Amino acid sequence: MSKLSNADHPNWGLYATTPKKNMEARKSIKVKLPIRQHIKLHALKLFTEKNISETVEKALDAYFREMKEDDATMLGRIEANVAASPELVLQLGSDE
Repeated sequence: MSKLSNADHPNWGLYATTPKKNMEARKSIKVKLPIRQHIKLHALKLFTEKNISETVEKALDAYFREMKEDDATMLGRIEANVAASPELVLQLGSDE
């Protein structure tokens, strides 16, 4: 059996040179909501004159922003706990 090399398949590393996708671009998705939530979104549309997709987009942006802050807070707590107790002791087996 012979070994394969990049010379045999010159496109193997090509994925690294392809341009990255714009991660800030918006993409449309279809979701299913309970009827009550849909009615609430429709009522909000009537009161604010903003379309449902814009309302959902803003809500998701706020949610992920909050989650990012919560994750950073949690990571800070973990780092503080590790700094306060740098030794980790694992005990395996029984004390017989």
